[in-house]
Amino acid sequence: MFSSTMITPLRLGLLVAATAVAATVVAAPITAGSALNAQPAPNIPIRTLAPSTAVSKDSVGPLVAIRELPNGRVMLNDPYTRRVLLFDAKLATAKVVIDTIGGTEPAPAKVQNPALTLIPYLGDSTLYADRVSQSLLVLDANGKVARVMSIPRATDVGMMAQWGEAGIPGTDGNGRLVNHGTFSANSPIRNAEKPWLPPIPQQADSSPVVRADFNTRKIDTLIVLKNSLGAPFKALPDDNDGNVFMRMYINLFGVDDQFAVLSDGTAAVLSVHDYHLEFADPDGTRRSAPKMPFDWKRLSDADKQRMRDSVAPELERRNSV
Repeated sequence: MFSSTMITPLRLGLLVAATAVAATVVAAPITAGSALNAQPAPNIPIRTLAPSTAVSKDSVGPLVAIRELPNGRVMLNDPYTRRVLLFDAKLATAKVVIDTIGGTEPAPAKVQNPALTLIPYLGDSTLYADRVSQSLLVLDANGKVARVMSIPRATDVGMMAQWGEAGIPGTDGNGRLVNHGTFSANSPIRNAEKPWLPPIPQQADSSPVVRADFNTRKIDTLIVLKNSLGAPFKALPDDNDGNVFMRMYINLFGVDDQFAVLSDGTAAVLSVHDYHLEFADPDGTRRSAPKMPFDWKRLSDADKQRMRDSVAPELERRNSV
């Protein structure tokens, strides 16, 4: 774990000072005679990619979401410029369909807080999560907002619009939305003797993959993901000058379970603990794949110290702000 101590003068703002402790997480070794090591090496197929048939003239930033429409057009989300672009089938021209400026027709649709995802929907439609209105914009094949739909559970909009470990939402053949959701948060811890101190939020050790039906508004939990947690703290020491000390921990070895939606709407989850896949099919069938044959490696104290040292300069830089 990596810890930092935050000294918070409640009257003046926030000051951060850092301390560090050694990481204590290790991976269990696999012995030479274990059944896992006895498995033959997996026969992983190698696919040769075809040559590029079209190259765009316009440059874009780091792509987070891209979708090829049935008519051959390509819609992509460019978070660097805060725009959603629609290219023609030959990638020769592109138009902006969503940005943060907007305007009157035929100007792009305006959003205040751009999402990082594009959600394939029925036919040639695409869903775009609007964080502010907590709704879904339905984009047609021309990138125009055809209508706006309410989200079955508004609190999930943040996960729908996010990316990375939140996964990319999708839909099944019935138009049901499959996305990474959230469980209700536990109540924060408050100091009854010192009610002026800020509450301590409680971390959630799991989160659900859910399927939402827009017609019935019914939401089903398909699979539960394991979340990586830092070391929790339950107290906020303070001094006579009104400073509050908050010690935070960063788990350098923590990785959340990973989630994706297959083209038919199947939810797939990778368990990072033992590298096996869980599937939840659109018809409700649950399947589990065998563990992948990989070899665990033990981290020495020197390895853990090296990882700790690699993040220390960045933390110190942030603490100096």
